[in-house]
Amino acid sequence: MVPSTEDLLWPTLRSLGTGGDTGIDDINRAVAVDLELSKAVIEEPAPNGKGTAFAYNMHWARSNLGKAGLVENTQKGIWAITKSGRNIDGEDHVKDAVKHALAHGRSVANRGTNVTEEKSPERRIWIIGTGRQGLEWPIFQQHGIAALMWDQVGDLSHYADRDSLEEIASKAYKEKAVAGMLWNFGPFGSMKPGDIFIARSGRAHVVGWGRVSGDYVYDNSTFHATPHIREVEWTMYNRKIYVQEHITLPMNPLVDYTNKQDKLKKLALSDHRIAKVISEWITHSNSNRYTREDALKDLFIPDDQFERMHRALQSRKNLVLQGPPGTGKTFMARRLAWCLIGAKNPDVVAMVQFHQAYAYEDFVQGYRPTEEGGFKLRNGVFFEFCEKARATPDIPHVLVIDEINRGNLSRIFGELLMLVEADKRDEEYAVSLTYGEPDDRFYVPPNLHVLGLMNTADRSLAVVDYALRRRFAFETLEPAFGKEKFRRFLVDKRGVAEEFAEKIDRRLEELNERIAGDSELGRGFCIGHSYFVPGEGEGVSQEWYEEVVRTQIEPLLAEYWFDSPDKAKKAVEELLAP
Repeated sequence: MVPSTEDLLWPTLRSLGTGGDTGIDDINRAVAVDLELSKAVIEEPAPNGKGTAFAYNMHWARSNLGKAGLVENTQKGIWAITKSGRNIDGEDHVKDAVKHALAHGRSVANRGTNVTEEKSPERRIWIIGTGRQGLEWPIFQQHGIAALMWDQVGDLSHYADRDSLEEIASKAYKEKAVAGMLWNFGPFGSMKPGDIFIARSGRAHVVGWGRVSGDYVYDNSTFHATPHIREVEWTMYNRKIYVQEHITLPMNPLVDYTNKQDKLKKLALSDHRIAKVISEWITHSNSNRYTREDALKDLFIPDDQFERMHRALQSRKNLVLQGPPGTGKTFMARRLAWCLIGAKNPDVVAMVQFHQAYAYEDFVQGYRPTEEGGFKLRNGVFFEFCEKARATPDIPHVLVIDEINRGNLSRIFGELLMLVEADKRDEEYAVSLTYGEPDDRFYVPPNLHVLGLMNTADRSLAVVDYALRRRFAFETLEPAFGKEKFRRFLVDKRGVAEEFAEKIDRRLEELNERIAGDSELGRGFCIGHSYFVPGEGEGVSQEWYEEVVRTQIEPLLAEYWFDSPDKAKKAVEELLAP
């Protein structure tokens, strides 16, 4: 068996121990003699079919010793031991020194270019090829690298700007995209440690993913013509993942997918492991980051109320936002979810609406008819979302349930109603599902949060299910009329005249006082402010106001006072008075 790169470190250093410059062939010969390797082992082909496996592993042994400062490449094909290499004692110390060097990467000196670094560089995601028919993939895995060819351009750190690189690359290669790929991969391009690689084999398969762990390195002593190198912490899949059913991967060896959100979504559909990688990248990407300050922007509630809701969702795992129609429950739910996650990541937020016909079979699991005339067991939205959350335990997942009080919770959750409680989110409480196999156990993961929305003006529901009260925290959202924040938003953010904004605010506040004082209605039936929050760029005029009153408020009031139409008529007249 050919010794591994790690096993060749100490023999390689020993072969240089006498000092002086030594050629590659002499080093290889000395190590082979030292380890008493047979001719068959020495001549065993490399995984990519280029050269021998022994010569290739020897190349990386020298390279890694160089990164640790124990040897140096004095000129092409010539190596010498350094002072640090002479002073190190023993195989274990050599391996530790190399591991430390690889873990911390190598820095490339800034050569005085005009490139300015971002204060907080965005983590990017790349699709990288693994050579013809994936022949380079075993090498990528074994040595923890990603590499590009195009050796005729030389060391990329020698180019002061992209234009000079393009000039040389265009003369050496016909493909116009070569310079762009090399520039991005090199020391001054957009690639940085922390970026994500998704490795492809051909245009139909993904073979693994990795995180860039080192800066650009140029090493032209390699015999397989890929001198442009980045160290990568790879995660391999035990088999190639076929993705062409959803997406055809790019042909170029390196493609930036950071801003290709639609393509990333299609790629995520291919396999849950790929979906996990993409979801984690979206969550931690700077461009998607979402902070408490983002969440509080243009909200009409006190900051401490938002903080209270956030803490409740975080600790209790389950929260219901209740309030009259138009109080921004859905709007608030999205901001709470994003703030909890720390990013605008649509992949870890799901929404479902309950209704009287909604059942366990829709939500958890049940048999569904097939085209062939039979039945097949299918998982519901809650089951699937739990599985997705379990796959990425470090990322919060939020399930938003609209009209949560319209469904029969016992019928919808079944045996899982207990498992949504915050202190039951553990494998210890796993249960068998109604339609599952007896040995299959299911539990709700601790990183899944349920955010229910409830309209308090729904007459079809008398009291809230006690099971809901017991397992969820509750927070009431009220209309923002009469609050300075609401008026300032209309004036400062939507360009509404001060007098007109005051008119809307005052008249709706007066109407809500009348509704709240009605013994048949109460505060749960007040009119929410969302009806009178125009969209960005939407013109606000008297006609717009009258249209909202006629088409949205008047029908609602007619329903409220269905047995007293005069009350509804009078309220509308007062809203529309000059």
